[in-house]
Amino acid sequence: MRIPETRFSTRLERREKELGLGRPSLVDATRGQLYDRLKSAIGHSPICEIALPNGNTILQVNETHGPSESHYDRVFVSLLENLEREGRIAVGADVLETSTGSAGISFAWAAKKLGFNPYVFMPSYVPEPRIVETQRLAGREHVMLIDDRKEYIKACSDAMVAHLRVNKARVSVEGRKIWMANHSQNLVVPSFFAPIADEARAFTRGRDIDYFIGGIGNGSTLLGIGERLKQFSPQTKVIGFEPHRAATYFHNERERWGNLVAPILGKNESVHAEWSFHDLPGTGGSGNVNMPFINSAIENGIMDDIAPVDERYILSNSRHNEALPAEERLGNSSLVAMAIAERMAMDVSNKVFLALAYDRADRYGKPQYI
Repeated sequence: MRIPETRFSTRLERREKELGLGRPSLVDATRGQLYDRLKSAIGHSPICEIALPNGNTILQVNETHGPSESHYDRVFVSLLENLEREGRIAVGADVLETSTGSAGISFAWAAKKLGFNPYVFMPSYVPEPRIVETQRLAGREHVMLIDDRKEYIKACSDAMVAHLRVNKARVSVEGRKIWMANHSQNLVVPSFFAPIADEARAFTRGRDIDYFIGGIGNGSTLLGIGERLKQFSPQTKVIGFEPHRAATYFHNERERWGNLVAPILGKNESVHAEWSFHDLPGTGGSGNVNMPFINSAIENGIMDDIAPVDERYILSNSRHNEALPAEERLGNSSLVAMAIAERMAMDVSNKVFLALAYDRADRYGKPQYI
């Protein structure tokens, strides 16, 4: 049964035509030309400068203007290119990935464009639009929905590894390859986000960024962007946020965090010791999978503070989307980052904040069918 068109699918089709990424335009392209064409469509996202109280400003890098409307567009074309160059995959290969946020959609889009067969392993209870759009791009039978609510990240990872082991011999007999892209563990991934810091610095004409606020998921954006910003200015402060109900890293060292850079967010006793479902998919975690990027950001002093947030309270009081057209409205993590900057701006003056617009509002709730 064909999945009905959604607002996102129509935007993607229109964007691909504008960028020359439709099938007729790519049929005769060499592999190098294909990768170059896709990479030319990614990055250099529009930056919106928004005034905050006390002479502060926030630069919002709108990653939703990429082809699949996610910052992960920056990752998967280059990651798949690396894997193909290394001989791990070739055209027609089965490529596996896990996702709790928007990575699955970006992965499925890039893999299909490049002639691979994407398989995505994701929790069954993430917002339905993420499942629908991943199924549209990868194929229903290539999206494996995992019901485990206790060890959801590990459960998805275990299912992916099991699929690889079970199918490796069969795929090999067919003369194809199978591999796990593994964006949360591949150590090159943070470098794909570093150009966001370069773009922001170019926008400010060399003025330093004082604060970078980002959601804690696998840590790749915080590490990649934060490390580059601190190369420009060691005084830049990097603040990660986690939902109260999945504040793994805050809870593990709660005496260390929450009162350094962002005292207004404080140490909140409502932070849960165990993971439960929340409204910021792609952030937070249950502590059952080692995330090398966020660990590196903490161990190497890139992370300056971690803020647990009551995202439901923030989202119910946010007014940022009211000024935006319906299809430009931002998703939950983007609104939380904006709210943190607005609150911090009450206690500092003439500072520059940086945050990402990670995804759009129609990645949450129910699918927006046409």
